[in-house]
Amino acid sequence: MIDIIHWTIYYIKCLFNIIISYFSNNNIVETTNIKAINTHLRIVRLKGSYFDMGIDYGRIMKNILKLDVKKYYHYITRNQSIHNKRIPVHLRKTYITKSLLNLYNMNESNFNVNLINFMKGVSKGSGINFEKLLCVNLFTDLMDNHCILMSKKIKGKILNLRTLDYGLPNLTHTLIVFHPNNMTPYCSLNISCVFGIVSGISKNGMFFGETYHDNILGEISYNGMPFHHMAHNILGTCKNIDEAYNIMKNINRTSNLELMIGDSDGSIIYLFNKDKLILKDSYYTVTPNERENFYKNEKYLDSIENVIKKFIPKTKSGELHCIVTYDGYLYVSVTTNFKQSYNNDFYKFKISQLFK
Repeated sequence: MIDIIHWTIYYIKCLFNIIISYFSNNNIVETTNIKAINTHLRIVRLKGSYFDMGIDYGRIMKNILKLDVKKYYHYITRNQSIHNKRIPVHLRKTYITKSLLNLYNMNESNFNVNLINFMKGVSKGSGINFEKLLCVNLFTDLMDNHCILMSKKIKGKILNLRTLDYGLPNLTHTLIVFHPNNMTPYCSLNISCVFGIVSGISKNGMFFGETYHDNILGEISYNGMPFHHMAHNILGTCKNIDEAYNIMKNINRTSNLELMIGDSDGSIIYLFNKDKLILKDSYYTVTPNERENFYKNEKYLDSIENVIKKFIPKTKSGELHCIVTYDGYLYVSVTTNFKQSYNNDFYKFKISQLFK
């Protein structure tokens, strides 16, 4: 079963955004009040245990969460003929939701207990069924994202960039600022109902981003800790890349991905799967969909203004969100009703203010 209406609207929206990207009309919006965000981006600040933070998040975001979970769950079930076949035969059930719950039961011991407790808290605070939240969160492991990860010194300062592309329905994004008990504060940018970290930074200056499932790395395994669970540990405990590397090499890993870990001195991209964890000798990683445009527009990687106003829209990556860090500031853009994030305004935050 495929949701024809969803994909028709999606490709029309993509075509519209490809056309308007040639006009490069996005801007950098200064945000002195960190709550002054557009209707598709929320900042939610949380403090305490992961379960208590989940309850608070569920209460604050209740109405948005209910709508986004409904949209996302519908997308998963209406397109299960595409997605269910990606799940290994030994985990696969007749329906995609049963397959996802089977994956949870088989792999529960490897998940990040803090993140599971957060999800349980969200369920309690919002009144949304825990199994529905599990399905929309576990579905992340099946995604074949088309993204860009890049880290480059521009005028002597490190610029980190991550774009996220995937054909989901139009959902709200949240920049969640976590202040966990006895851990380093950190933040995550993601759609409202998905709580693993795909793009994030910490008060210690750590940066985390991931790109796509790379089948060349080897056989994909779903047994082990997903990268988006591991990222909570990295941002919440690490001060530098070496400490992050020790976390990555000492856990039971899952997924075939390219990850970027950064600190105040620079960033490193790793090729990562259950059998390998190796350094990639490059300052960027680009999926095949964006490679041609990336090379064509590298010349704009010379200032933060050109990166945001020229490189990103001309490269046409960032269908869901874009995140950039540079010189103590965070720049965020998300998809709205008509414009995908690479065509939208970027909101500029002073990183130190996020963690006050």
